[in-house]
Amino acid sequence: LSGSVDDAARRVVTDAGFGPDYKTFTHRLGHGIGLDGHEHPYLVRGSKTVLEPGMTFSNEPGIYLPGDFGLRCEDDMVITAGGPAQLLTPGFAVSLEKPLG
Repeated sequence: LSGSVDDAARRVVTDAGFGPDYKTFTHRLGHGIGLDGHEHPYLVRGSKTVLEPGMTFSNEPGIYLPGDFGLRCEDDMVITAGGPAQLLTPGFAVSLEKPLG
């Protein structure tokens, strides 16, 4: 279910000491990608959408420490037929000057 993906990401953030719950990870994990920029289904707590091969999503975990800093990683991913989601973005940028490596 789509809500379980948000739950898993939130557990990683909380286990790293940046929790609990929505304390520093203040938004949903992601959303569907299609014709609109932000569309259903959403990767958010409680969402019951069954994930199917070919569905594409944003993957946007973030940690925000008010008054200090914030960080959001943004990737695109697709649900595969044989297993976990596959990231479609190449990974972290080398630098701001070389965002594509």
